[in-house]
Amino acid sequence: MTQENIVHSTVGAGALLIVQEHVLLVQMNYGKFKGDWILPGGMLEGDEFPSEAAKRETFEETGVSVKIEDLLFTRFRKSRTNIYFVFRATFEGNQEIEQVQLSFPKEELLDARFWKIEDALKDSSVRPYTRFYIKRGLEMRTGFQCIDTRELIDGGDELFGAEGK
Repeated sequence: MTQENIVHSTVGAGALLIVQEHVLLVQMNYGKFKGDWILPGGMLEGDEFPSEAAKRETFEETGVSVKIEDLLFTRFRKSRTNIYFVFRATFEGNQEIEQVQLSFPKEELLDARFWKIEDALKDSSVRPYTRFYIKRGLEMRTGFQCIDTRELIDGGDELFGAEGK
C-alpha cells in the first residue's frame, strides 16, 4: 500500500434532539444548500470525540445544552471522504421548548428552530438525510451505547456498541 492510496477523511457529528413532538433544526447560510434545514452539527475540533463535537456544535449553533444519549447513525461519504456521526440527544435539565431561547451564529446559519416533526418530514427544504434521521430515529428504541474505556487505555477512546444482556 502506497501513501497516496491511504484515505484521509474529515469527521463531523450532529445531534438529533426531539422534544414534545418537535425536532431542533438549523437553516444553512452557505453553499449550494443555503436555506435548507439540517440537524445541528459540524466538524470535530482538536482532540475531541464525536459525541463531544455533537454536544458542542449543538450549543454553538442553537444555544441549547444537550446530553448525548446514544449513537444512532454513522454515514460514510465516499465522494468527499467524510465520516459523520448522528447522536440522539436530550435537553440538559428539565425544559419545555417554549422556554428555550435559541441563538445562532448569523455568519453560519440563517435560523434555528423547533419544527413539528410531521412538518419536518414533509418539507422539501429539510435535507433528505435529515428527514431520514428523524424518521428512523423515532423508530429506534436505542442506539449504540458509549462505553467508557478509560480503565482499559490511558486517556480512553470513544467506543460504541450494542447493549449487553
